[in-house]
Formats: sequence, structure tokens, C-alpha cells
Amino acid sequence: MPAAAALYLNDTDIDFSLHFQDLKEDGLSGGQPEILRAQLGDQRVRFDVLHGEAMAEHVASFVKYIETLDDDANRKSAAVALLDDVAIVLRLVTDEEWSEDMWQATGIAADTLDGLLFAFDSVIMPSGVVLAGPLRKEHESIRDVAGEDILE
Repeated sequence: MPAAAALYLNDTDIDFSLHFQDLKEDGLSGGQPEILRAQLGDQRVRFDVLHGEAMAEHVASFVKYIETLDDDANRKSAAVALLDDVAIVLRLVTDEEWSEDMWQATGIAADTLDGLLFAFDSVIMPSGVVLAGPLRKEHESIRDVAGEDILE
């Protein structure tokens, strides 16, 4: 199954070239790129950059998803509260499956961009702590998934 992920960012003034290798930006809307193409670990990937109305619709849909998770109400409320100030969503688009390299690069990007990460149907904080979702029941942190501390 192809890797699926999204990064939820609160800042609109981001130099993505500081966070992604071999970055190419396509299209502009409101001063922001619409597509980012970058090297993510060992894979070349695309991120759809959602802002404005498309971002608001995506976040609203994500909130509805979070509310369906089999987690306690406090965890779900905390996850939803972290979405209040989201300004940009980077939605990963790839046909590739997760590799360890790609997973580590995604975690590092989430950490350096201070963004909430959605992967493996779970909500993951920039620190790597799994806040809600099925991954939390197996691992307290994405460090456990990677088999090492990916945020060193």
C-alpha cells in the first residue's frame, strides 16, 4: 500500500528548501506553492500544498476522522485543538510504500517544521509522540516504529 501522510503546519512563511532535499516548487497561489516535489529519504515524492479553502475543507474532514478514533475523549480533543491554528497542509502523494529512510525523513520534517503529522491512520505530535489513532495502541512514539530515535 502506498505511503500516506500529511503535515499540518501553523506557519505560512516557510522556506521549504531548508527542510526538504532537492526541492522543486510548482504553481503559486497566494504566494505559496501548490505542489512541492522533493527527495524524502530514499524516495522522490510530491506534496500537494493545501491552503485557503482547500486547507479548511481538508482540516474539517480530518477533525471528523479524529472524532471516530477509538481513543479517549481527552486525546481526541487535544488532537483537534492542535488543528485550530493550521495554516498549510502538506499532503504526501506517492505510489511508493513506506521505507525506513522515507519514514525517518518524514518524522524529521515534522519535527523541524513543528508540524502535526498524520500517518498510519494516527495523529503524531512533532516530538514523535503518538497522540491518537491505532498506532498509539502499539507504540507510544514514532521512534518505536522506526526502531531508533529518528529525531536525533
